[in-house]
Amino acid sequence: MLIVKAEVVYKIYNPVTFVMAVKNLTSFIQIEAERQMMRMFQKKLFIDLVFEEQNIKEKMLAHLQKQANRWGVHVSKIHMGFEPLRENRKYQAESPSQPEESSNFIWAEDSCGMKNEEPNGDKSRKCISSPCYITIMALAIILLIVTFPISIWFLLKRVKKHEGIVIHRLGRMLGAKGPRWIILVPIIDKLQRVDLWIQPLTVPSIKVTTKDGIHMLCHINIKYEIENPVWCAKTMNFAKYLESRVLSGVVKLIKVKNADELHRQHENIEDDLLIYLKTITTSWRLQIHQVEIDYQPVLKESNLIECSGSRIAFENEEDSPPTLPSPVSSPGVSEHKKTDHFISIESVMEDLVYTVGLCFQFEITSPGKPSKKYFLDLTKGNGNAGEGCPNSTPDVILELSEDSLRRMLTGDLSLYTAFLTEKIHISGDISDAVKLYQVFRLFFVHFPNLILSYIYRNIF
Repeated sequence: MLIVKAEVVYKIYNPVTFVMAVKNLTSFIQIEAERQMMRMFQKKLFIDLVFEEQNIKEKMLAHLQKQANRWGVHVSKIHMGFEPLRENRKYQAESPSQPEESSNFIWAEDSCGMKNEEPNGDKSRKCISSPCYITIMALAIILLIVTFPISIWFLLKRVKKHEGIVIHRLGRMLGAKGPRWIILVPIIDKLQRVDLWIQPLTVPSIKVTTKDGIHMLCHINIKYEIENPVWCAKTMNFAKYLESRVLSGVVKLIKVKNADELHRQHENIEDDLLIYLKTITTSWRLQIHQVEIDYQPVLKESNLIECSGSRIAFENEEDSPPTLPSPVSSPGVSEHKKTDHFISIESVMEDLVYTVGLCFQFEITSPGKPSKKYFLDLTKGNGNAGEGCPNSTPDVILELSEDSLRRMLTGDLSLYTAFLTEKIHISGDISDAVKLYQVFRLFFVHFPNLILSYIYRNIF
């Protein structure tokens, strides 16, 4: 874990760029510098950074010069320093560092300071005390006095609650005013209102590939609050900058996880992203309150389900009702234990009928063998299962291989992963098919040996 401090020295040589993009220029250079640092630092060890510090600076300078030339800016120097973050070191607002969120996932961020070769701090003070500035102020005040009955409406402004106003006088920022009545000079003062309420930010959807090769479409919603109106007024495109940091954080979090882990650790991923954004926005005087991530798998055309409504009309292939085969008794098990097992199975089946209440049909394929049909009816009574077709219309029809079914029963393959990798084809409502995972999980938790063997040998 490193704390990286960087300072970029640049010079604007194109007046058109200075007039049109000077407000966003600093943010553009800062974003490019941070992206390049993340690419370079995450692939190197700390000892390599120490020995290759000069080489890293040269590469950074060459990259920034190439990017800044199109903006009419020449980057002349770059100063960079980094040091390891100790455990007892607190986060600093001027150089926030990123915590390690999970294994195989380390944040390496930076704090870039921008410096122009022609600083305007002294010029600003000289401008305020210049005769031209004093003359304009005097003329504006005289005009207010002459038109006083009318100018009173333009002189007083009310700042509402949860609202900040930043005053610009002759192009110079004076500061922010809180919720109260303020006095303005209408001719030379310009107002910029900043909303301090909690605001939503919808980040553009991004397509990310998980560790197991599944494409996920991520929809991200963020709620933030501006704490410093002056910073917001200076950084005109902070929303786009925040979007870029959110997207980069989501990509880093998702690409190291499987599709199953995304659903099991959904809240943890949102918390990790929230901590990451809070650490970054500390120096921005921006407070992140909530992060919501919604995953949607990107399916191929062959994975599209053909279904009409939530149920599929199905005709029974056999007129005779199916029969439940008798369970196979394992040697060495007493009759008392068998009775206890079947009482437990019956209670579990009753719970499944109450919680699931659906009818599933399975079409199992084996290499070199004709496909077989089985059903699991959890709509009434203690449930029913057997070979063939159910008496009623099935809610979900699943087509899968014998090997895939075995892996699903043992917990090696989830229904979600099997569907996305085209190892199972589902006809019917997907939300109903997902409930089959509850059946497999309940069987596996209560009867890890007996029930799995019973289901696989006698039902499936």
